[in-house]
Amino acid sequence: MTFDGGTYRGCDLRGNDLSGLRGVGALKKVIVDRSQLPGLAQALAADLEISVD
Repeated sequence: MTFDGGTYRGCDLRGNDLSGLRGVGALKKVIVDRSQLPGLAQALAADLEISVD
C-alpha cells in the first residue's frame, strides 16, 4: 500500500500489517498499536533506502 500527498491525520491503522507500506512520511499523526512499530520501522527503513546488516 502506498500513501502519497494526502492528509491521513487521525486515520486508525491499528490491526494492519504496516511492513509493506510506502510513503510512511505521509502518515503524520495516524494511530497505530505498539505491536505495529516493528513493521512501521521496516517500512520507514525501506522508504529511506536504509540497508540493515
